Order: sequence, then C-alpha cells, then structure tokens
Amino acid sequence: MSHQTKIVKVRNQLVHLQLPGRCKICGASLPVKTEVLSEGYTSNMRGAYAEHGTYYLVQKCPFCESVLTNLFSIRPDSRNRTRISEYGRPAVQTPKIKEADFPQQISDISPRFVSVYTQSFKAERIGLTELAGMGYRKALEMLVKDYAIHKFPNLGTKIAKESLQDALTQIDTNEIKVLAQVAIKIGNDETHYYRKHDWDISELKGYIESINVFILSDLNTIQAKVRLDEDHSSGHQ
Repeated sequence: MSHQTKIVKVRNQLVHLQLPGRCKICGASLPVKTEVLSEGYTSNMRGAYAEHGTYYLVQKCPFCESVLTNLFSIRPDSRNRTRISEYGRPAVQTPKIKEADFPQQISDISPRFVSVYTQSFKAERIGLTELAGMGYRKALEMLVKDYAIHKFPNLGTKIAKESLQDALTQIDTNEIKVLAQVAIKIGNDETHYYRKHDWDISELKGYIESINVFILSDLNTIQAKVRLDEDHSSGHQ
C-alpha cells in the first residue's frame, strides 16, 4: 500500500507522519490533499523530562465519505531524550475487553472451559460471531465432560473419548441434561453449514450459564451433606 508523508509541528519541533495512501474502508487511493476534519497532539506525560504522547489526524474519504482516524506515537529521540523523534510511528488503540467471570469452583473443575469460553467471548465482542458460536459449542463440551469426569474420575478416559451426548448420560441432574441437550442443538447449528433451528448464540450462552448454576448447586449440596454428616458424627445436634 502506498503512503503519504505529512509534516506537523509538535512542541515547536517538526515530526514526519506516514499516512495510509488508501482508504481503510473502501480501498480507494486517497488524494494528497484529503480533507482533514481535525488534528492535534495530546501529551501522555506531565512534568516529565522526556516528552511522549499521541498525534491524531481525522480525515474524510472523498469517495465513500468515511471518517478515518489515524494515530501516531510521539516519542523522545533515542539520541537526545530532550528532543522529540522526527518520525511519528503509527499507533493502534485496542479496547480492553472485559473477561468472562466464573466462580472458582467452575474454574477448578474445568479450566479449559473457562479458557475456551473467554476466548469465544472476546471473539464475539469484536464481531467474530461465526467463530464465537463454534467456540461456545466447544466450551459447552469442556464443561459437561469435565463435570462428568469430576463425578466419575475412574471413567475419565472413557468420558474424554466419547461423544458429548454420551458424556451427558453420566450426569444425573435432570436440569443439566435438559439445558445441555438444547445447548448442543444450538452449538451444532453454529458448527454446520445448514441450521436446523432459528436460535442464536445469546441463547446458547444463556443455557451454558444455567448449566453452571446447577453444577454449583450440585457441588454446594454435596458439600452441605458432608458437613452435616461430620457435624452429626461429632455429636452436635
């Protein structure tokens, strides 16, 4: 891609900026005098000896009329820290995506579920919904199989190798079975060419969240029973 050079003044020093030669939206070649809607410099350091910050340049494509934002990192000269480098480097601002949050009990039983679900969540947040749907389906399988293995560790190898539907038969909580069966149908639609149902990934996520709730309920119930037995054994009423 061809580039254009623009010289700007930052703190009374000249800085060269390399602008894209084509529109990021429509791909058309941008003329040298593309309209500039706004530009300026913002410093990232206050009272520090070495100046650095960001120069922003907002342009308008004359062909598709899209607004184009270009950011440039302004840094000190490597040979003289009291001066600014004469070249501004292109900078990218990446929004921080909130992590998916799960109780520690779920993370302990199925760390892979948490990892795959989190990756799928991030993919969905940046618009990669096709990949996110497949990822949520994989996360569902990690959760169900790891919970089944947690309940029956002696069957771990068998459960790991069998289908998700077969692994689900190892779990005796009816609510989890019902939720997972529908979630599997949605997840399969996300991984195959032909969709059998008019359901979407928001519903798949909802079912997965509900499965987590019932798993936590099972775990807490087991823990409560153990504590009651211990309490009775110690002679407490």
